[in-house]
Amino acid sequence: MSYDEGRFLATYLRGARLPLPFGVQGWQLVRVGSDRARLAIDLTLEGPTGTRLLVFVERRLDGTESLARTRFLQLSYYDDGAVEGALAARLVRTLASVLEQVEQRVGDAASQAALARAEQPVLAELELRVNRDCNEECVFCNTPAGSETILPGRAQILAALRAERAAGQRVVTFTGREPTLDPSLPEYLEEAVALGYERRRVATNGTTLAHPPTLARLLAAGMNGAKISLHTFDASTFRSLVGAPRLLDKALEGLGRLGEHPSVEVQIVVVLTRLNLAELPALIRRLAGEYPWARQVTVSPMAPVGDGARHIELMPRLGALAGPLREAIDVATAAGMHLIVPARCGAPLCAMPAGYEAFNQDHRNVPGDNVEPGKGKLPACATCKWDSRCTGTWSAYLARHQDLRPIPR
Repeated sequence: MSYDEGRFLATYLRGARLPLPFGVQGWQLVRVGSDRARLAIDLTLEGPTGTRLLVFVERRLDGTESLARTRFLQLSYYDDGAVEGALAARLVRTLASVLEQVEQRVGDAASQAALARAEQPVLAELELRVNRDCNEECVFCNTPAGSETILPGRAQILAALRAERAAGQRVVTFTGREPTLDPSLPEYLEEAVALGYERRRVATNGTTLAHPPTLARLLAAGMNGAKISLHTFDASTFRSLVGAPRLLDKALEGLGRLGEHPSVEVQIVVVLTRLNLAELPALIRRLAGEYPWARQVTVSPMAPVGDGARHIELMPRLGALAGPLREAIDVATAAGMHLIVPARCGAPLCAMPAGYEAFNQDHRNVPGDNVEPGKGKLPACATCKWDSRCTGTWSAYLARHQDLRPIPR
């Protein structure tokens, strides 16, 4: 599910044409778009020297963190270091003040309708990051312990569950660092059941599921889906990327125990780095042979966000993805597994093996300006047949490598 930027434009900008000055000298609002990652509206602000700040606007949810609020909205920004913190905060608060004035003029009904939700494909889900503890040390973790995306406490998590269900959400994933270490997780699952969430997933490294009482508590509370992070079967690779190899043994034991509960939908999440890329086909083959209850696999190249921003050298070369992906997809398809490359943290369509683009979620994008925050394109991308659907390539990658090969139209 995503917010409807059309209603937002009609209500809050009242048909005004962009760019739109809004109160801080030299800065203008230059773009409005949907943010699929945060289920929000993205507003791009541009300064007099061309510097940009991306602000995300969400429906107001009391008890959650944000930089600025109006009666119906809450605003924060993506801190990519391009804009000094004090100026960024001033820009966001000024923008909030402008939006609040609009709310006062147009009335409650129109303001609420501006962030009405629109149905999207069933893969969409609500993700709630619920805790800051973890027993692993993944070098590419996208949610460091200090991440502002982690909800600050029990009351805020329960409030988010209620508000999002009221807005029509039916699928929730509890994630964070390692959510099974949060003693309140069973309570969150029980609340999700009571509210009517149809699918209640836990994103976990799987290690604590090896403990039968822990797994039993989560199942009794209502967990009917598990997303297991599993990046390698090799102890040496695991040590380099994740932590002590004994944790790999526990993760596999936990994954094995899930096979005893066919009502639980099991998904595997694999993050690709330069260290484990070549292992991907063998990993999929072993999953298919030993853990056939894991029917879905998400394969995502490492992103330069969170802890990954400090280990950019581990990002796999996009030009090297096609071979391992082709073999992995063939193995998965033959075994009846569903393998996808996600949109936000995935690979651009030009890096997919020829003929396999439909396994990349970018393939289903509506043609237009789909470039996402933190990403960019090379000049040659304008000649690519996938340009209008492509969400771009991480700017941190493009600053180091330019090995993309546009696909002729």
